Amino acid sequence: MGNSTYAYQHYLLRSISTQFHLSDTLAVAQQPGIQSVFRVTCHYPGGDFPDSVATVVNSQVGQPTLTVHRSGVDSSGEHVLDKQAFGALTAMLSTVKFDKLDDQPGIPATRANLWLVERAAGSFLKGVLLSPELATDSYQSLVFRLHELLPGAVEPLGR
Repeated sequence: MGNSTYAYQHYLLRSISTQFHLSDTLAVAQQPGIQSVFRVTCHYPGGDFPDSVATVVNSQVGQPTLTVHRSGVDSSGEHVLDKQAFGALTAMLSTVKFDKLDDQPGIPATRANLWLVERAAGSFLKGVLLSPELATDSYQSLVFRLHELLPGAVEPLGR
C-alpha cells in the first residue's frame, strides 16, 4: 500500500496511532461484528496544532461511532454518527474513487501537513497519503468533503 517514495511518511502517520495505543485500522476492521472502518490520521509538523487520529467504526449492531484522539489532549471524544452521515461518508469515498487513488504526488519530504486516509473492511485495507494544503483534483475533493462530513475531526484545534 502506498508509494515507496513516501514510506517514511506512512510510517510516521501510523506511529501516531501507536502513540494513542490504537490498534491499526485493519486489525479494528477484523474484529467480530465490525463491518467497516474509516480513519484519518493528521500530522502537523510545525507544532502549532496537535496531531490527531479520527476513526469511524461501523458495526453490525448499533450506530457508527466517530472517535477522535489528539496529541496533548487527555481525553478522546466519541460521538455517534447517524446512518445518513455515515452513508454520505461512504458515498463520498465512491465519488472520489478512493479505492483507485494512489498517494498524492509531489508531497514535499519535510514540513508538509500530512493526512493518511484509510478505509478497511474484512481483510481489505486502502490508504492514501495526502497534504491537505497542496491537494488538487480528487485529493482536493476528498479534503473538502472530509471537512464537511467530519467537522472537527480533521480540523486542527485552534483554527
